[in-house]
Amino acid sequence: MSQLQIRLFGGFQVHLDAQPIRFPTQKVRALFAYLSVEAKSAHPREKLMTLFWPEQSQNSASNNLRQTLSRLRSVLPADTLLIRDNEIQFNPKSSHRVDVTAFVQAFSAKALDDMAAASELYQGDFQAHFSLLDSPIFEEWALLKREWLRSEALKMLHHLTLAYEQAERHEDAIHAARRQVEIDSLHEVAWQQLMRNLALAGRRSEALDQFELCRQILEKELEVEPAQETTQLAQQIRA
Repeated sequence: MSQLQIRLFGGFQVHLDAQPIRFPTQKVRALFAYLSVEAKSAHPREKLMTLFWPEQSQNSASNNLRQTLSRLRSVLPADTLLIRDNEIQFNPKSSHRVDVTAFVQAFSAKALDDMAAASELYQGDFQAHFSLLDSPIFEEWALLKREWLRSEALKMLHHLTLAYEQAERHEDAIHAARRQVEIDSLHEVAWQQLMRNLALAGRRSEALDQFELCRQILEKELEVEPAQETTQLAQQIRA
């Protein structure tokens, strides 16, 4: 059976098996992203009209939604959407995989390697570099979702780094800590984790290089020096 592969982290890519799906307009793409992420619920047409065409009359918004849905259905497998009289839903029983959904469902993972696999799904901000300037309510939804997912990714990677360090899997801890600073270069605790595990892995000079990089970023972005804990850690590594 053919399966939709939906990637919303770090951009927007949708494939049916190995073939990419092209979406004809930005509104079609945005509607698909919204429905696929919010697939647990059916959405009233009025809600979607307000979300995507807030400044238009009800008749105009209704026509636009109808046309956008028609264009969306034309590029998707027939069973992807459930369309009722007044409600529209992404079919949760259709054959598909959404990276965001898989990431959220993995929060309860107990095994380190399962959690690590889940964290690798986060390949950048949700819907990165995408916006609908004429749809502020959609923009607000996307922004809140983006910030929440980034926060959850950082929490997951922080926990992974700690667990790997305790298990003396320092190379894995280094990878998880690097992922944290790639997501948020001002996250100083992650820099400390990176420095400490590089030192524990016998890579002292690299650990000190990371301290210097952290110092430069904090100076450039915030005009502050590293925290006392970070500086003391660097001193301990030098010694």
